[in-house]
Amino acid sequence: MKALVMGLGESANRLDGYDYYIGLNDCRLKCDAIVCVDPPRIFTGGRIKYMMQDTTAMYTQCNEWISYRSNVRPIELTKHRHDISELHLKQQYPHSITSAYVGVIHAYFMGATEIGINGVDLYGHKSLGTLPKITRVVDDFMKLDKALRTKGVRMYLATDMFGAVTGKIEKSITD
Repeated sequence: MKALVMGLGESANRLDGYDYYIGLNDCRLKCDAIVCVDPPRIFTGGRIKYMMQDTTAMYTQCNEWISYRSNVRPIELTKHRHDISELHLKQQYPHSITSAYVGVIHAYFMGATEIGINGVDLYGHKSLGTLPKITRVVDDFMKLDKALRTKGVRMYLATDMFGAVTGKIEKSITD
């Protein structure tokens, strides 16, 4: 199965050719599931209003969402961030500092063997756009990619924008 994880960044797009679409947070693109790791109080204005009205199944570890939505599907995160040691069990969701990471895990748990990512543009992100945080996310995704490859799963960037930004960041990290 081919899955696409769609963030909210400038490169977000619902690309054709996927079997399962995962939106993050208040993704406005048509999707099969929403993954959200933040509590409702993080979202304001039109974002929270949209999230309360959306009827797409939401996968979250945050029980507060149950009082906002009727279609909440509980998940359990691993005790420690960045812990992928029990990824093969497909029970607890490993996590990083971004919903996109959990979105990829959800795709894998749903049986995806090919996982595309788009709209995960960290450069300029209001809370994740700092070099240390971007470095953390890139490192976590690189380790996850390696672990998924050992399970026959291919993870890739489905848009050029994130790849170009990541390349610039990786270059600045190594310079």
